Amino acid sequence: MEEYECSNLAEIRDALKDIEQRIQTLWKKSGFGEMPTLLFRGHGSDQWKLQTTLERFTCENFSLPDYQSALRKISSEISTATGQRWTFGDFDNIYKFGTPSYDLPDLGFMVYARHHGFPSPLLDWTRSIYVALFFAFQSKIENTNFTSIHVFVDNIGCKVGSDEEASIFKTECNQVSHPRHNDQQAEYTFSAKKVGSDWVYCSVEEALVHSVGFNQDIIFKIRVPLEARTEILKELFFMNITPYSLYRSEDSLMETMALKEILLKNS
Repeated sequence: MEEYECSNLAEIRDALKDIEQRIQTLWKKSGFGEMPTLLFRGHGSDQWKLQTTLERFTCENFSLPDYQSALRKISSEISTATGQRWTFGDFDNIYKFGTPSYDLPDLGFMVYARHHGFPSPLLDWTRSIYVALFFAFQSKIENTNFTSIHVFVDNIGCKVGSDEEASIFKTECNQVSHPRHNDQQAEYTFSAKKVGSDWVYCSVEEALVHSVGFNQDIIFKIRVPLEARTEILKELFFMNITPYSLYRSEDSLMETMALKEILLKNS
């Protein structure tokens, strides 16, 4: 994973421009399809790994069907409590061409559950570098001096690898889901490998090992010092990228007011 170190927003934009040019060069050489889309993920500490909430919650390795089964079991209780109803896809079509479908049948509810704290195998990304910066600087993390932005490129051309090797699958949520999905310009990846006759969710780190040397699952890391927090949050505030615009809750409204009247008032 190649790293950039940037001290302010101007340098971040320069780093992003360099990354885009390098990916464009690889894409032109490949002669495949459309120019890949860059996705971004902000971390409050540059020491944090790319981990899903499911990885952080349990060491158990869920198969894709077992996890989808757990989701469907909780859906009735969630519907009873919230009044919302969910449409589930054809569970038998969870695989296409022998590999996991990039359109998971229950993706809309998976995204909804993830946004409300249910452990998820989805790793969320955003199409906006500025939204990623907000998540990187939203909170001050103790005992850290740098935040980080991960920049992800799914593939240039077509993906290669065997079923038994962990792979990263990029998926787009085109189902009814959570409003935050649109506000945060979110996209998602999941990592999986075949164990015996079934596919099992696994870690991003494991999948990245098998992508070395191929034009796929390319990740760059941009490190930014925490001392740039006030300057960057101020810029984001004027773009209307705030806790309230991304979460739309009363708690996030109060957080936005604190940002406006305390942190940024005299900056």
